Amino acid sequence: MRPQDDLYRHVNGTWLRDYQLPPDKASVGAITDANDRTLDQLRAIIEGIRVLFLGRGVVVPLVQRRQIHR
Repeated sequence: MRPQDDLYRHVNGTWLRDYQLPPDKASVGAITDANDRTLDQLRAIIEGIRVLFLGRGVVVPLVQRRQIHR
């Protein structure tokens, strides 16, 4: 593709051809990436608290990822 024929496809053609949207996402971008990282961090915090409670003999149910953002 020559730049003068279609600059958009010239610049983004490889990405457009090769990129696969994750099957569990309707869209991706900076906001969804930040949201995913935040949910992962929250899960780690919650799991850390759960481990502390388990060490004290308190039974705490496992939190599933999709339960965090409800």
